[in-house]
Amino acid sequence: PELCPKLERSVIDTCKRGVRTQIATCKQSLRDSIAKCKDAVRHRIDECKKKYSKWDPRKWRCEISLRPEIPACEIKRIEIPFCEFDRLTAVCCEATRPQAKALCAAGFSHAQISNQVQSVQAQC
Repeated sequence: PELCPKLERSVIDTCKRGVRTQIATCKQSLRDSIAKCKDAVRHRIDECKKKYSKWDPRKWRCEISLRPEIPACEIKRIEIPFCEFDRLTAVCCEATRPQAKALCAAGFSHAQISNQVQSVQAQC
């Protein structure tokens, strides 16, 4: 029972760390997607330019026709703040604190408490 506060804190902190990791992963995934999209557009511009000689005026049509696609890649950036909605799950982590406390007081092991708390959190 005297270990209960530490155990409870450990379980809840692990949950919150998981939420922070999930948010960071979401944001990084979107940033990577934007970078890949922009790279693909630049690659298509380069491929198009290779079709023409150095001084061929059609070469600049590649830039003019494909460059507008870059803002379409950037528009995904508006989705980054929506990753923060995952932070609401942290409230769920806190909501399981009374249950963790009760399970610990009843003599359940760390693993049993973690499993029970995680199953409740998964429903969030």
